[in-house]
Amino acid sequence: MSAVLQYAHQLAKVFIETKNKKTAANHIIFQINSLVYAESKQPVKSCIKIEIIQLINELLSGKRTLQLVNGEVISPEATDGSVFLLMADYILKEVISYHKEKGNGTYNLN
Repeated sequence: MSAVLQYAHQLAKVFIETKNKKTAANHIIFQINSLVYAESKQPVKSCIKIEIIQLINELLSGKRTLQLVNGEVISPEATDGSVFLLMADYILKEVISYHKEKGNGTYNLN
């Protein structure tokens, strides 16, 4: 499992286990915006951050099986996918605006 997919699994688990989904979304935003490359300590590119958000959506909507590194398998509630989808625009907007504040280039969500 790639590091990006593994990280998406961890954040999806946080979303599932947190009762207040707005709090979970803010946690995901903070965690994604805090990502840096190990060697350079530079922020991770926005395209990777967007990919993580897309993977979380796939995991919560059931398009991918949610399995953690330790072999733990958890299932999202029926509403988790739709609630995350409703919050995805907010999450994307916050991640992209963070990058714009940091001066990290232009962004295309398509």
